[in-house]
This record gives sequence, structure tokens and C-alpha cells, in this order.
Amino acid sequence: MKKTIGLFGATALAVLMVFLAAACPDDTSKDKGESPYKGEKLVVTNQQLSEHAVNAHGPTNAYINSSKSGELLISDQKGNTLGTGTITGGKINFTLNEPGNKYKIDDEAAFGKAFHDFWDNVTVVEPADDTIEGNDVRMMIFHEDEGINDLFFREKTVGTKDSVALETIVFIYVNGNCRIKGNAKQGMVPGTGYFSSEDIDLALEKGWNLVCRKMLYGSEVVGTNIISMEIKNLVDFKWAIWVEHPL
Repeated sequence: MKKTIGLFGATALAVLMVFLAAACPDDTSKDKGESPYKGEKLVVTNQQLSEHAVNAHGPTNAYINSSKSGELLISDQKGNTLGTGTITGGKINFTLNEPGNKYKIDDEAAFGKAFHDFWDNVTVVEPADDTIEGNDVRMMIFHEDEGINDLFFREKTVGTKDSVALETIVFIYVNGNCRIKGNAKQGMVPGTGYFSSEDIDLALEKGWNLVCRKMLYGSEVVGTNIISMEIKNLVDFKWAIWVEHPL
């Protein structure tokens, strides 16, 4: 696996254990970049796959373009297939339609990694009758021609070599416009350390939404990683490989 050295390499391995799944510009960029709302069908066409650079010294050179090829499989939290696609010469192509299986937001088995592992009392506050169901992407894997399974998702590294935050995209489908709230939580993530999250308040639209989740390493609370989640336009995100292993 190609990965950045020092803090960047450690960050990649640590966050993999946290998310195994799918980042955000600052507030001045809300009217720029890619919209976080995709509608009933999420289509990715000829987007570049990246790898973590070996000799990176900061976010600006943390990634290099990949030329890998293979078949793509996308699954949800419960192992159901959400979609398939291809990666050809480092170019990603896939489509996600409305999921065949949808679950209540308070279903921890379905939305554990997306919400419940890191926030308490995650509920739909609008609409009041709580008719909202949905699904989210848990894992994206492609099988390379040479018999390798690669795990990848969309991310952005920000900060410096001494202070790193990793922003990742969480792909969430809901069957109606809704507002989801959750309370801050503290806990321990194996391989990553202690975390402390901030309250979430997400206004999602019917269909696929790309939500930004950020983990700040080395917060003011020594040894604690701060996790936040919000909706913002996407700027400078990469589809990055995390793990390579033989079949």
C-alpha cells in the first residue's frame, strides 16, 4: 500500500479502522465546488483514483494519480450490494440508484458507522411523524486485474505535517427531505484512540447526499480526536486507496 510517511501515514491507517467507508471546504467556499446533493441517482463518471504519496510533506502533495483497473463493488452497513462499476486506467465509473433496502435512522445496525458509533440520540426531528428511511455506503472495494482487493473512498487531508485533519465523504440516501440531529459523544475507537464528537444537525434532501465528516487529530484535549459532521460543497476531494490485500 502506498501511504504518506510520518503523521500522514499513521493517520490513514488509524482512520481506516474508524470509518472503513467514504470533507469539507471552509465557509467561504459554500458557493463553489461540487454540490453535496446528488438526487435520486448518484453518477460518477471518469473521476480520478489516487494513492497516498510516499514522500508527502503536507496536504498539497499527499496524493498521486493511480492507473489501476478493476471491477467495483459498493455495499452498505449490512453487506447488501448498493451498486457496481469499473475502474479503468485509474478512472472511476459507477452509478448508485435508490437502494433496494432502506432502514430507520435509529437502526444502529444499519447506521452504526455513519451515526450511532460517534453520536448519541441520533433521531429525525423533521418531519415530526418520523417516516424517514434510508441507507448509506459502508464500503467501496474493487478487484484488480492482478487479483488484489482495494478499499477506497473519497477524502481530503488538511492541515500541516504536524497538525492533521482528515475529511471523508459519507454517502447517505434518504427517502424524503428531513432534518437529523445527534448529541455529542465520547468514546474509544480501536487503533485510533479517544474521540469526542460535536453535535450534528443535518438537513438532508430526498435522494443521495454527500455529507462531510472531519476528524481532527491532536486537539486541545490531549490524546483526543475531535469528530464533526456537516453539509458543505465539496472542493479538492480525492478518491483515495486505503488498503491493498490479496484475494
